[in-house]
Amino acid sequence: MIVMIKMNELSFLSALLLGLMSSGHCLGMCGGISAAFGIANPQQTFVQRAWRLIAYNAGRIFCYAMLGLLLGYVGQIFVQQFQSLLLPLRVMAGLMLIAMACYLSQWWMGILIFERLGQRLWKIIQPLSLLLTPIDRLRNAFLFGLLWGLLPCGLVYSMLVWVSSSGNMWSASLMMIAFGLGTLPSMFASCYSAAQLRKVLQHKQVRMASSVLLLLFGVWTIVMAVQHSAGHDQHKHQHRPL
Repeated sequence: MIVMIKMNELSFLSALLLGLMSSGHCLGMCGGISAAFGIANPQQTFVQRAWRLIAYNAGRIFCYAMLGLLLGYVGQIFVQQFQSLLLPLRVMAGLMLIAMACYLSQWWMGILIFERLGQRLWKIIQPLSLLLTPIDRLRNAFLFGLLWGLLPCGLVYSMLVWVSSSGNMWSASLMMIAFGLGTLPSMFASCYSAAQLRKVLQHKQVRMASSVLLLLFGVWTIVMAVQHSAGHDQHKHQHRPL
């Protein structure tokens, strides 16, 4: 139980770190939208633009949370019905962390395949987002962020695969919230031209250090899953009736 609690805590920290260190990718995918909230309608005050930016990001993170809840629920049902899937799911979680670490360090960009898979869905959703423009109200900003959370993003989709393997819908949702919160600094930096913050987040050494930490946690996740499964099997064998 203690091991699982520590793994959950590390999973939340890893999700937060992934969001924070994905600033380069986030600035490319969503930075333009965030910047638009900062320059559109110059008659609005700094506070008014900030509230719209907060509403947009709240919608985006809420979308992540709901997707995590849905896929986490699917993973939870599978684990409850098929206990033998627990080990493969945890191994998959470790492999996804390694894949995301390789993506952040630009060693391997394989997770971009998820973006291509999501293009068809986005073609359906994108016209709906245009109905919310101009984004002159907080409600529209929130709904726009909600739809923008479905944008084909290899990192977000990889995160969803990772959290679905947790086997717990609430943990999956909280990890997606942690990931979303981690992306906030880059989103606000793009809006308010915080060049120094963007420079730090995109620094090669910072990115590499974060990638190594995530890679090590991915390997540790796999090792712990295999050891836990082996210990469980040994316990069952020792208590098998003669």
